[in-house]
Amino acid sequence: MPTFTFVVLDTNILFRVVTQGQPGCECEHWDELKAFVNDKSITLLVPEVVLLEFDNKVRNLKDDFAGKMGAVVERVIAESRKNLWNELGDLPSFLEIQLNEWKRNKITEAESRREEIQRFLGSAEVIRIPFDLTIMIRSKKRMMAGRVKVSRDRADADCFIVESLVRYFEKQKGKSQLLLCTENDKEFGVETKEGKKTLHPLMKEGLPPTELFTDLASLVTFVEERKAVEEPSPEEVDEALERDKAEEIELEEAVLEAMTPIPSLPLGSQDMADAIRAKLARTIDPSYLRAVTPDMSQLRATQEAVAKMMEPLLQQQEAVAKMWEPLRQQLEALSKAMASLSGRIGPAGGTSRRKPLSKSKAEGKGPEGNEAGSG
Repeated sequence: MPTFTFVVLDTNILFRVVTQGQPGCECEHWDELKAFVNDKSITLLVPEVVLLEFDNKVRNLKDDFAGKMGAVVERVIAESRKNLWNELGDLPSFLEIQLNEWKRNKITEAESRREEIQRFLGSAEVIRIPFDLTIMIRSKKRMMAGRVKVSRDRADADCFIVESLVRYFEKQKGKSQLLLCTENDKEFGVETKEGKKTLHPLMKEGLPPTELFTDLASLVTFVEERKAVEEPSPEEVDEALERDKAEEIELEEAVLEAMTPIPSLPLGSQDMADAIRAKLARTIDPSYLRAVTPDMSQLRATQEAVAKMMEPLLQQQEAVAKMWEPLRQQLEALSKAMASLSGRIGPAGGTSRRKPLSKSKAEGKGPEGNEAGSG
């Protein structure tokens, strides 16, 4: 019996084709994928939730591109004017013309790719899976039962995709395999020591043998070679899960260590450190980092960024400590001098030589034993 190959593209892959900002999802790979769909080598499944997300992401494409690229162009031109040799005085104007032309072309081409993708995904060549109340309820049950790898703000969207596919394959007859292409492979699956990516056990139930891909290039190569999905053994999956857990623990410890208060920062430096830690607490959440950090090299980069952020505080601490050291020494010397003079300075500033009072005088009695001043 032949194996039917089904392909699903996540929203981030489609958006990558539109922007062409990173390698792996070049237009040639998109064209190859469409050719495989057209000749029935594969069946492209399009969950409606992916279409909704994609439409939302590209709706303001021109404004998003113009805003982000405009800021970059301005910085590049401003930087080109710094310490500029007189004989290169025309460089800033040249860069401005070229970069603005590049920006216009980038936006025009991206809009063209957006429209082409929307047309193809709306054609009869693909199978669209509707997003309805049943999918929402099943996804909610999945999240309540904890059958999802990560807990984050958009975990519901991942559940919508998975439940859409599960419902589709419930009615599918014959031998099937699924190729899921997403940049969020850490949220959907696990990776073995050999580099094979597969669905996480919590998300696998109800789906055919599945392999994960992070770009179109690797997906197209797999289809071209007409490979069959070979899922890893349970032992390989367990090893991958244990490795993921160890990395999560290491990641959490590193983040918490980065937020540990710095002791003894003088003169307002502690307030600055608290402000930075508060910002870190808002922006660096361990559960979020577990979802977006693909490997420990990115963790180390995060640690280095935190260290650079704290470096000015440490330098300030050292500078203030050096500034206060002479004054501290003077205060210490003055304290010792005051201590040595204590008890020897009289009321008028002279040295006290008076003898101690007799008992009778101390009690306030006169020479005859009467009360002082009563005679």
